[in-house]
Amino acid sequence: MVRLVENEEKEKSQNIIRADIEKQAPEEQGQPTKNPKDSTSDAADKQPIPEVTESQEGEEDIKETKEKEEPKDEPKDEFIDEAKEETKEEHKTVPEAEPQETSTETPPKEKKQPEKSKRGKKTEDGKEKAQKSTKDTSEQENPDFKYIVRIANTNVDGNRTIPEGLIAIKGIGYRLAITITNILNFPRTKKVGDLTDDEVEKLIKIVESINTEIPGWMTNRQKDFDTGENLHIVSADIQRLYRDDVNRLKKIRCYRGIRHEQGQKVRGQRTRANGRSGATVGVQRKRVQQQQAAKKKA
Repeated sequence: MVRLVENEEKEKSQNIIRADIEKQAPEEQGQPTKNPKDSTSDAADKQPIPEVTESQEGEEDIKETKEKEEPKDEPKDEFIDEAKEETKEEHKTVPEAEPQETSTETPPKEKKQPEKSKRGKKTEDGKEKAQKSTKDTSEQENPDFKYIVRIANTNVDGNRTIPEGLIAIKGIGYRLAITITNILNFPRTKKVGDLTDDEVEKLIKIVESINTEIPGWMTNRQKDFDTGENLHIVSADIQRLYRDDVNRLKKIRCYRGIRHEQGQKVRGQRTRANGRSGATVGVQRKRVQQQQAAKKKA
């Protein structure tokens, strides 16, 4: 109840203040306008200061905030407009600068490509010229160059080096070819076609009697059946001696000779999966067994 009475008294005081303000308004029409704060201050001097409610304080705070915000908004808009204009000018200038940089970079790339192709052509031409020059120099240095040399009943290419040429002979490997060149004191890079007639004769003699120049463990026919010596067989003699050995085993009728006659494996290999020759036998056995079973039943 006490609160209600206080609220009624406050409302009455506010109504009195409003009535006084309305009376003073027609008197002050001829005078210059004054702020509402001044009018309230004059009325406050004449009359006792009334109590201000919370609602009035809120309304005054809202007005003050609006007055403060209105002048601040104008310079912000101007500043934003100026910033936008500056950014637009920057965007316009940037694409103009880019094509200038690209234009400067593209021409050197186009120039580099033909340079590479020229270099490649030069290298190919240089290789061809070098090969031609080597052939010409070899022919000019040695007019008696031999393109084919006959050694141990085999034709040896004259453009090959001495070790590579000796490998073409059957029964001579790379290791033995190097030993022959070392025995004769020939350079390994020397070609067979550059050898003189005397040097070729020396080669032929050593190839025929190589078993006397090398140790026994390097020979390819150790403890010969007829002589009991360590021999090194070369070229066509290899096939002749192999044929004689097989015929001797067949005459003796030893196991190895019989296997040679049958065309089977000689050195103890398995023959179930490999070494099959002729018609299959397993299928025929099955057919024979089936026929025999049918006869028994009948």
